[in-house]
Amino acid sequence: MKKSQMINDILKTCKINHYIKNLVVIIPLILSTEFLDIKSCLMSLIAFVVFCFASSAVYIMNDIIDIEKDRLHPIKCNRPIASGRISKPFALFILFILLALCIATSLFFTNMYCLFAIAGYFVLNIFYSLYLKNIPIVDMASIALGFILRVIAGCAVISVNPSPLIIILTFFASMFFTSAKRKLEFQMLLEGGGKNQ
Repeated sequence: MKKSQMINDILKTCKINHYIKNLVVIIPLILSTEFLDIKSCLMSLIAFVVFCFASSAVYIMNDIIDIEKDRLHPIKCNRPIASGRISKPFALFILFILLALCIATSLFFTNMYCLFAIAGYFVLNIFYSLYLKNIPIVDMASIALGFILRVIAGCAVISVNPSPLIIILTFFASMFFTSAKRKLEFQMLLEGGGKNQ
């Protein structure tokens, strides 16, 4: 395999195009007007980077757990891990590197409350990958909770209390977009099945 192809597959596996979701950690910075403070801006940026490491680790973990199921899926079978372009041992190596970066950055550059939020994000996604994603509604609520933990982390790094309103809005906005995504995926699956008949 060419080096450029390998790098491209690693980036796809890390799902860097999903990093935009982690910008949620910056919402507390904007709403609290702390964006006028350079230190607060830097801390929010660090929290964003930490969640990028964390989310990539979670995506890889989920792809490893679902490898056999993904191979039977008409679309997911083309993912680097499911297709075999990235081996399971190498995927685990990348996963551990990302976890190490996440933990090290959290310990040295954020505070205890942010660290707890990130740890909660990991624990939530372990349960999500193993059990919760198979339970309707609960799977969407779990994803929404992941966004809430991002908001809490964003509040923690700039030392502001999370507003109940922003927590509620984050939860319901996430539920709305997740349900819309599920509906789109279901329609695509039906269309794909119809074409194969």
